[in-house]
Amino acid sequence: RSLQKSRFSPGENGGIYHLSCGGQASWCEFARSIREKALEEGMLTETCARIEPIASVEYPTPAKRPAYSVLSNDKLAENFGMRLPDWREALSLCLEESRH
Repeated sequence: RSLQKSRFSPGENGGIYHLSCGGQASWCEFARSIREKALEEGMLTETCARIEPIASVEYPTPAKRPAYSVLSNDKLAENFGMRLPDWREALSLCLEESRH
C-alpha cells in the first residue's frame, strides 16, 4: 500500500490560520445585531439596554490594538478549500439553536 501525503501535512500547509465567519463587523455592529435578532426571536424585550458605540480610547485595554483589523480567512480557503458562512447567517443559526 502506498502512503499518500495528507493535504493537512504540517510541512506543506503549516502556519498560522484565522478561522472566523465571513464578512466584517465592528464589535458594536456585532452586539447590535445580536440584540436585534434576539428581539426578533422574542428572546429579549425592548427594555433591554440599547447598545451605543464608543471610541476605542474610551475603552482602554492593556494591549495596544490597531485602529482597524479584520481577520482574513484567505489562506485557509486557498490551502483547504474551507469557507465559513457570513457571520450574520451564523448568528441566526446560533440563536436558533439556543432556542431548542
